[in-house]
Amino acid sequence: MKKTLIAIMAIIGLTMGASAQEAFQQHDKVINVGIGVASPWWSGSHYNNKIPPLSASFEYCIIDHVFDDKSGIGVGGIFGFSGANYEFDGSGSGLYGYTYRNFLLAGRGSFHYQPLRGMDTYVGVVTGYNFLTVSRYGSWPEGNQVDAEEPHFVIGGVLGIRYYFTDNFAVMAESSNEFCYLTLGVAFKF
Repeated sequence: MKKTLIAIMAIIGLTMGASAQEAFQQHDKVINVGIGVASPWWSGSHYNNKIPPLSASFEYCIIDHVFDDKSGIGVGGIFGFSGANYEFDGSGSGLYGYTYRNFLLAGRGSFHYQPLRGMDTYVGVVTGYNFLTVSRYGSWPEGNQVDAEEPHFVIGGVLGIRYYFTDNFAVMAESSNEFCYLTLGVAFKF
């Protein structure tokens, strides 16, 4: 999956050529769409039917030229989703387990800096809620209960980079400690 995504990004880059001027200017709006390739969720041998972390975020540049003509500040939000089943073999009673679904809904604020033409690097804060739903399936033995988590408040950091091949299209990589350690994807500026 990672090799396919990297190959697609390389082909797009070779066919479009870098033409972007300034990566993040006041009143710019950017949508990121990504898939997680390194996640804290659903690791271990009993997890199956995994849905990798999928995310979409929006950011609006509220001010540019913070320190110089290459810096700006953006605010926005992020929605993320992932899931998996945690399965047991009931030795005669069949398979049983939990179905987990994780949703992230958060706001974010970032400081951007453009070190090279077409490149937008950023560091920021993410804060919001992480919703984890848990349900049982299969024939459970007597007395087993579901350990469900309540929605909980999250605050964390984000570190990212976008490289624009045109004024409106970029590839992106982002790291966050609240949803996915590494997300790869594309960004659209309008």
